[in-house]
Amino acid sequence: MKSKDEIIVLIRNGHLLEAEHRLKNEQPEGLSDSDRYYLMGLIFSKRSDWKNAKGCFLRAVECDNDSPAAEALSMLTDIYDFYYKDNLNP
Repeated sequence: MKSKDEIIVLIRNGHLLEAEHRLKNEQPEGLSDSDRYYLMGLIFSKRSDWKNAKGCFLRAVECDNDSPAAEALSMLTDIYDFYYKDNLNP
């Protein structure tokens, strides 16, 4: 199994600290900057840390427009706009 896939499985199974440790300390080979930001965004999303998740997804999309982070960012933005309507009316 590829290291990216292993980290995704850890995130899905709720092993967020281990996934974060692997991303930050083990420096898995074959991960692009976009992949790293996307995976950190997933970790922040699981923690309901929407601000940091959105920031990571934005950075991932800046690195690679075809990143799966683009879809995650779109979904997160829709959720955010639904629950925080005051942000739409300054």
